[in-house]
Amino acid sequence: MRLGIVLGGGFARGAAQLAFLEGLLPFINEGDIALISSSSIGGVNALAYSSGNIPYLDNVYRTIDLRSLGDVMKALKGGIVSRLLAPMVTDPSKIKVPFYVTGACVNTLSTHYFYLDSSKSSEELEKAINITVTFPFINGLVRRDGRRFYLDGGALDNIPTFPFLQFDVDVLLIIHNYPRYLPSAEIVKKVPVVIDVDDGTRLGNGFPTYSFKKEVINKAMDVSYAYGAEFGRKVFQGHTSLSEIKEAGQQFIREELPKRMKNKNNTAAAIFFNKLQQAREFHI
Repeated sequence: MRLGIVLGGGFARGAAQLAFLEGLLPFINEGDIALISSSSIGGVNALAYSSGNIPYLDNVYRTIDLRSLGDVMKALKGGIVSRLLAPMVTDPSKIKVPFYVTGACVNTLSTHYFYLDSSKSSEELEKAINITVTFPFINGLVRRDGRRFYLDGGALDNIPTFPFLQFDVDVLLIIHNYPRYLPSAEIVKKVPVVIDVDDGTRLGNGFPTYSFKKEVINKAMDVSYAYGAEFGRKVFQGHTSLSEIKEAGQQFIREELPKRMKNKNNTAAAIFFNKLQQAREFHI
C-alpha cells in the first residue's frame, strides 16, 4: 500500500497536528508512506517527521511559552524559525520520505510546490521551509528566492493535495484544521481512498490559532495525541485491504462530523483565497 499524507497549515495549531501524527504513527506501517505534501507550519512538521526529529519538535512545542501575539511577533522577527530549523536541516541525508512544501509566488500569483528529499542541501531545506512559514503580518510579508517573491504557502494552498494529482498513492490522509473542509472532486476521483480529518475536532473553540501559551499548547497536544491514536486504531488497526480502510475511515468521519461542525475555527479568509487560487505549477 502506498500512503500519502497532507499536513495543512494552522500556525499554533501545528503543535496539535504534530501530536495527532505522533498518536497515529504506531497504527500504520511507516514504510508505506510514499510522499508528504505540506503547507506553512505543516511544512515544519513534515520536515520533523521525515528527518527523524519528531521528539525534538515535540519538545520545542511543549516548552515554548509566548504569552501574547506581540511576544510571538518579536520571537519570529528575532529569527526563532531559523534557530528551530537548524537541528533538522544539518544532515539532509536523514530525510527518509520526500515531501513538498508550498510557497505563494507573488510574481505569478500561483502556488509553487518545492520538492524536498535527501538530495537537497541544508541551505535548500532551510530556504524552502522559511518560505512556507512566512506568516503574513507577523514575521514579514515576503521571502525572496532570486527574482521571485513569496508569501506564506498557506495564503493560496493551505491544504495542498495538488501533488497527489501527479503522484500515485492508494490512500491519502489529509490532516487539517478546517471543520468544513471537503476534499476536491478531482482528488477523490484520482485516489482510491481519501480520508480527511480535522485534528482540532476534540479541541473545540478553546485553542486560538495564534496562542503559544505553554499550558494551552500542552493541553492541545495531549488531546490531539489521544485523538490521533483513536483515529489510527479505528481506521487502520486490523484493516489490511483498501476497502476495509475506506469503510473504516468513512465511518469514523461520519461519527465525528457532529463534533467537528460545532467548532468555529475562523478560516473564512483562507477558504476564500484557496478557492480563488486557480493557476498552479511545480517548482522544484
